[in-house]
Amino acid sequence: RIDDLEQELQFARENLQATIEELETSNEELQATNEELLSSNEELQSTNEELQSTNEELYTVNAEHQNKIIELTELTNDVDNLLTSSRIGTLIVDENLEIRKFSPEITHVFNILEKDIGRPFSHISHLFLEFDPVATVEEVQQSNRSVEKEVQTRDGKSYLARILPYHIGPRVYSGVVLTFVDITELSQVRHTLATSDIMAQHIKENIPAGLLVYQKSGKESLTLIDSNAEAEKLTGISMEKHGGQTLQKTWPEAADVATLKKFINNGKTGTVCVLDDVPFAEGSLKAIFHVHAFRLPGNKIAISFEDHTKKFHYEQRLRRSSTRFPLLLEATDLLWWEWVIPEDAAVPSKPLTQLIGKDSEQKWNTLDFWSKIIHPEDLDRVLFQRKKFIHEADNQYTVSYRLLNSQRKYIDVEERGEISGWDEQAWPTHFIGVLSPSTPPQEPEKTH
Repeated sequence: RIDDLEQELQFARENLQATIEELETSNEELQATNEELLSSNEELQSTNEELQSTNEELYTVNAEHQNKIIELTELTNDVDNLLTSSRIGTLIVDENLEIRKFSPEITHVFNILEKDIGRPFSHISHLFLEFDPVATVEEVQQSNRSVEKEVQTRDGKSYLARILPYHIGPRVYSGVVLTFVDITELSQVRHTLATSDIMAQHIKENIPAGLLVYQKSGKESLTLIDSNAEAEKLTGISMEKHGGQTLQKTWPEAADVATLKKFINNGKTGTVCVLDDVPFAEGSLKAIFHVHAFRLPGNKIAISFEDHTKKFHYEQRLRRSSTRFPLLLEATDLLWWEWVIPEDAAVPSKPLTQLIGKDSEQKWNTLDFWSKIIHPEDLDRVLFQRKKFIHEADNQYTVSYRLLNSQRKYIDVEERGEISGWDEQAWPTHFIGVLSPSTPPQEPEKTH
């Protein structure tokens, strides 16, 4: 029994020792595992710190991205508003010549819709005449040089087309930008101005009058800046010989006219200065001119003039002759009157005024004068005969009518007349009528 107990004790001791050893081994393993866990925990803590740092960086990057998104949105809005408000047709294509973006105005020249973004540019039809935008875009893409030209559309409008390479960096291009500016009104104005310039040049060269254009500088100084061929023909003044000279030097007689001086000093526009019988003398050339001075834009004065030398001397001779002829008639007792045609005035002689009971000689309106002394039944016929004679230049003028004398009685007279003066264009200016008593025509016998 004791032996059995000792064996059991020995066996228990051995089991206990084995258990202790196992526990020691397990403890060592647990210690190793604990060390590993501690190490893993440290690593996890380090990783957690790194993740937290990364998370903070992600928050920062996200904020930056949000700011970028806001900036890109504002930039896109700015570009869209700029494209819309500029009223310039703009079209952008990428390096593959596919449509990227366009402004609303471009729809006036291209048949393009929003859904066409991404389509090849060559698929889009246009309204241009004698202009191939696809070929021009390909040319700009290959050469990287811009093209600018004026183009027309089928609806009659004009556009300034600019096709430029799309810059993405210094000397780096990717795509093409097309812009079209409506210059229809500008083209019309330019055409009108060009036509006006041509017309003005033709008028200047072909008008039968001399023309001198002076630039006003200072208060009274006028410098010759233009002239026409007729001015040189009439006065010898030309730009080749007299360009840059003052009015006082080129035409001192005109410069000294007080009326022209006043006109030059007056800055009021829209006025015209007309001068008669302005002399010109240069060497052996002496002439009398009828002058018109008027203002031009840009503080310029134009002086046009016509040669009235012959007319001036003719009028002087006419005045002398027209005064001598009435003087000769006044030396007689004839009943005569003078018709001053330009003024439509009647000037009766003294014997005629005595016959009709007028107080003195004076100018009368022709109709007022004769309507009071010619019988009403004869008045229209007499006036018609006179006007017919003046306008048709009949060889003879004779008319009979009844004239009211100072005793308020009608007497029968016969008037003969001749034209006594003409102007330079051979139009009658003066008429002399001589009256003499006549026998009234007998009335034809009435048959019963």
